[in-house]
Amino acid sequence: MANYPELSLSVEAVVFSYANKTIKVLLQLHDEKPFRDQWGLPFQLVKENESLEKTTDKIRQKLNKYSIASGIQSSIYSHPKRHPKTRLVSISMIFFAKPHTMEIAAPSYRWFDLNELPSLIMDHSLQIKDALKFLQTFTQNHTWVYDLLPDRFTLTQLQECFETIYGKPYDKRNFRKKIMSYGFIKPSREKQKGVAHKAATLYFADKKKLEKFQAL
Repeated sequence: MANYPELSLSVEAVVFSYANKTIKVLLQLHDEKPFRDQWGLPFQLVKENESLEKTTDKIRQKLNKYSIASGIQSSIYSHPKRHPKTRLVSISMIFFAKPHTMEIAAPSYRWFDLNELPSLIMDHSLQIKDALKFLQTFTQNHTWVYDLLPDRFTLTQLQECFETIYGKPYDKRNFRKKIMSYGFIKPSREKQKGVAHKAATLYFADKKKLEKFQAL
């Protein structure tokens, strides 16, 4: 059982993945009291001699089997009664995982559809909702979207991902014109495989140009 002081600090991870027009979130079946056998977000307590950055690295390493991309700090949660054993203040970090990681089997972790979440510990259901709303505010710098997509994707898959995240349709022609104008989406020499319709060209995000766009 974890030893909680009067005031504790934690980093809590909201890990999103995307496939087939569906956003999923990674949940952990916790094995320590007071949350034993309950679902919630993965989290890591900050030790007295550690920084938040060190703790964030720890939770990223713990989840590295899911190819976690760099995190985005979204919100702080500090309600006095949110934890039954201590005054727990939590930093919510958003991470992203590629679609193939949803096939990874792990006894204590499971991907859940956002519309089919189980009962969660503390305020974790609120954190998930807040994290998605937070991401939806990034309408200009949306480079994190590519952390959710396969390394090679069609423009249709890209548009569907945007539509799922932002909850609205986009005009196909205008969407493609705007996306290509950023200069970091490049066509590859590959095409879709195993599809009944005409195979579409696969594209990729140029990492160097993407990093420059992120820095703007």
